Amino acid sequence: MKMLCLLFAFGSFLILSNALIASDKPDYIQRKTSGQFDLQKNTVSNVDFFNMNCGIFGIDMLHNKGGLIWPRGTDNYYMFASGVWFAAVKYLPDSSKYKKMVTITYNPNNGWSWFVPGRIEDCDTISTDSFNKYRIYFSTDFDHLNGNPNDPTDGPAWPLWRRDNTIYPYLTYSADYVKDTTRRNRAEYPLGPNIFSDEDVISTFKDTDLSVYDGGSQNRRNMGYPLRLQFDQRIFSWTKNKPLSDAIILSYAITNTSKDTLSDCYFGGIYDIDLFGGSNIKGAGNDRLRYYKEDPSLNLFIGWTGTDMGELGKGFGYIGVSFIETPTVDANKNIKHQNTLIPPENQIGMSGFRSASVAEDQNTDIDRYNFMAGKNFDGDAGSKDYRGSMFTGPFTFLPGESTRIAVLIVFAMPSKGAEADGSTADLSELINKVKFARKYYYDPTTSDVKETGDESGLSISPSPATDFIEISVGAGSKPALTGEVRIYDVFGRIQTTPSTSLPPLQFEGEVRINVSGLAPGMYFVRIGDNVSKFVKI
Repeated sequence: MKMLCLLFAFGSFLILSNALIASDKPDYIQRKTSGQFDLQKNTVSNVDFFNMNCGIFGIDMLHNKGGLIWPRGTDNYYMFASGVWFAAVKYLPDSSKYKKMVTITYNPNNGWSWFVPGRIEDCDTISTDSFNKYRIYFSTDFDHLNGNPNDPTDGPAWPLWRRDNTIYPYLTYSADYVKDTTRRNRAEYPLGPNIFSDEDVISTFKDTDLSVYDGGSQNRRNMGYPLRLQFDQRIFSWTKNKPLSDAIILSYAITNTSKDTLSDCYFGGIYDIDLFGGSNIKGAGNDRLRYYKEDPSLNLFIGWTGTDMGELGKGFGYIGVSFIETPTVDANKNIKHQNTLIPPENQIGMSGFRSASVAEDQNTDIDRYNFMAGKNFDGDAGSKDYRGSMFTGPFTFLPGESTRIAVLIVFAMPSKGAEADGSTADLSELINKVKFARKYYYDPTTSDVKETGDESGLSISPSPATDFIEISVGAGSKPALTGEVRIYDVFGRIQTTPSTSLPPLQFEGEVRINVSGLAPGMYFVRIGDNVSKFVKI
């Protein structure tokens, strides 16, 4: 069934891609773009996934099969494909009517997207000369200091650059997607490229090229499309030895570039959850999905598999998908904006979850909109081939306004040690990982590493640092600080290199510490009860 429904999409990919990789070479060569619609595979996380620069995630489009594997190095697939639906009520020009509309980065009926790579400020249609510019960017292929690609033939420098030194609670910075490739340098952005996790994956795509829509360009134009949405997608992933190596975070920065107010908007993640081993795609027919009603604050649904289609003893566990950040609205559904991350209890959160079978696919604008706005929360309905869909809304999207929505995908083995059964007791490992990831996103410091603000008396420079940091302690009314100088990572682990393990001391003045051996990332320096932070690049 899925093989047939993707024939159209697969054919489109072959036509649109100008540089598919030869059969006598590895299937995917990192950073060698495959054409306008770039298909790439990540490298460092324990979560093994494919991604495209048009909003489709988790499918190996070239081989027409699932593209989300856990753990890396196995043949255990957890997803066939996924994408985003964005629903809105829009006032049509020259009409007194409002219309329900839904634009999609993934149509499960044919596997294709209504979005194309690129920026709306360039043009509405896909550019024919920007394969490298709007490719998928992997931070592992760039110099983290100057943003240049490790292979100069790869194309432009890293696209996301820090605007200022503001560090938000989730350890990202105020940053710009720099469309002008000549400005992607430290002369224009002295604070350097914005790279956060062990492998950031960046792509940008738009909904303004009607030629890729189902139903034809003119028909969709008559229906009021496009909505004129710009998506900047960022995927965070971590290496195998990190606490978050079994998780990835997909963050979407969405901008309404139109002159229209989009009312009663909903954002939906559409996930074709298929758990199967290797080439046994038939194993997707006995999957299980349910909303995690035990703790609604987690905004979570889970998936697992039965064992009657070859999965028994293959080491399958659980996949959990959670809204980790959603918009916050006022009483009139207008988005609230502030410089710091709003606590999750004040956000919209998950407004609905559906576990519809393939036969229940929604095919019209009205059906899709009502499906997203229904506020239903589905439980376990037994074994079937499901698509899991979760939604957040409603909110009003004003012209020129932007919002950010982030999704956590996490994996864990059954806690009871046998095959997964979906029970609360069997989910404890998964839930612990979800809670840890949410804590990390909102408050990456641990309980024993707390900032004391400017009153600490500590000043650390430079930040970002490369080889050394200098810790300055002010004189005057602030007391001298006593204690051992310790450096912690964001998980509260002491970095015990000789250069950071100093004897107890009391000082006013300055001390210089070699940090060249530290991995890139955020660190905290503590002297006694006083803490300050710096970034190593």
